[in-house]
Amino acid sequence: MDKRLTASRDPASADAMVPERHGRDMPEQALWQYPPAVASTRGRTQQIARLALLVMWLAAVTAFGWTLYRVLSVETPTYLQLAFLALSTLCFAWVAVGSVTALIGYVCLLSGRGIDSLELPAAGVPLQARTALLFPVYREDPLGVAATIDTMVRDIGEAGAEASFDIFVLSDTQDPDERAREAPAH
Repeated sequence: MDKRLTASRDPASADAMVPERHGRDMPEQALWQYPPAVASTRGRTQQIARLALLVMWLAAVTAFGWTLYRVLSVETPTYLQLAFLALSTLCFAWVAVGSVTALIGYVCLLSGRGIDSLELPAAGVPLQARTALLFPVYREDPLGVAATIDTMVRDIGEAGAEASFDIFVLSDTQDPDERAREAPAH
């Protein structure tokens, strides 16, 4: 592993492992606006998909809430039943948004229409920014974690991109014996 990534035991050099700061402008973006090139080809499809998501989600949540209310209101509902209705409907809404999103994505895949607006860089173009790869570890097999990191480092090296990545192992292991077993693997 790169010497820049080696932890120092000196508290004064705690910032030595933090990559150099690179400021980037974050342009303001609106949900319904697209760049001109995207607006003509993908913007309309995305707007339709978002509208379909909203309509199908609201319909599913409304149907669930109304059906559950009808089941609970055979007699006059109690406060506990109304709380159950509200919380169950909230939980269903959370599950429904994921289900409807997956359904819309599946339909778009079947129809051959991609609604992804992410423009990937061409292969072989050098990366413009540095990326931190974080490996949180807690009571895991240190050799397995080290093997995973080693494989990633080797693949990054083969791609010639080692200057674009910083690797950090974040261990939260509390047991001193387990920490001692982790130390050589880092």
